Amino acid sequence: MVSWSGNRSDARGYVVETGCPGCGGVVKLKHGFGTTRCDFCGSLLRIGLPATVPAYVARERISKFEVRPHLDRYLKANDKPLSTFELEIKGVYIPYWSVDGLLLKLREQKEVKVLVEQNGYARDERTLEQQHARVSLVPHSTSVCAIADAVTAPASLGVRTAGLVLRPMVEENINNEFELFSPQITSEGAVAKVEQQVANLNRLAGLGSRKSVSKFFGHGIELVQVPYYVCVSTDEDGSVAYLLDAVTGRVESEFRDLDWIENAASIGSDQEYGELSLSLHRCGDCGEDLPDSNGLVVICGNCNVLTALDPSVPRDLQILTVASDESTADFSLPFWVFELPECER
Repeated sequence: MVSWSGNRSDARGYVVETGCPGCGGVVKLKHGFGTTRCDFCGSLLRIGLPATVPAYVARERISKFEVRPHLDRYLKANDKPLSTFELEIKGVYIPYWSVDGLLLKLREQKEVKVLVEQNGYARDERTLEQQHARVSLVPHSTSVCAIADAVTAPASLGVRTAGLVLRPMVEENINNEFELFSPQITSEGAVAKVEQQVANLNRLAGLGSRKSVSKFFGHGIELVQVPYYVCVSTDEDGSVAYLLDAVTGRVESEFRDLDWIENAASIGSDQEYGELSLSLHRCGDCGEDLPDSNGLVVICGNCNVLTALDPSVPRDLQILTVASDESTADFSLPFWVFELPECER
């Protein structure tokens, strides 16, 4: 049995804000990018993903002036002295790799049944073994902290993604009161960590199963810079720091070793990131609006010209239909057909 669970467009909860090319209004994008419609001018818009890894910056909700009340609330709840006027507050962006894809899971189990046949006074028992295999395909999304030695920072964003509002990581969207940390872990390293997590999950799920296979594939990856406040104070044991989430106001950790903060600040990066684009969803040949579809290719209803919405789709793509009696067909399903070179057959 093969099943599909979930909706890939709901795989992650955060929202990306950008501008409408028609009227300049704010457009909020959920994941499952394809097409969207502007709430202000009603234009149907096509969302284009960059060829390189896109990067976003999360908008903070807690200002620097609101940090002390949130910190004091945490200190009071943990029976610690409240903050003093010597408290130092520094805003930082901590990078996270957001990884999503599909998780294929195969679970094969053996079921043992005892069959009893009663024939008069005779009783016959037989043991029947049956194997059941279940295959499921589910969206899988996670995040990995991109600072290698940030042991006091959350290892992932978890359910907090539902509260994040992201904007493209360009100069006008970065708060100049926050220091931007560069990732120390590469995107390939983040994917490797996710694959290791899946492997660990596979071992746990294999308990009680004859065969257990989990495979993560089709991943997409993005860099998300999340704002935090580092609050440094002193007590009888010396300097103590608190990492406070600038989105929720929650104190994530308490630590005394500030080396990872200094190391993260000293590492630069010349990596270039891509930026998603919005354009009017119109046919490039005749200018008519294209169908509202999240497909990789669409056909203009006016001039029948094929338009590829994904840059990976070949420009010389052909669409063929199977000759059939259309009156008996309920619908048609698309299939990709590949012709391999002779050496690879």
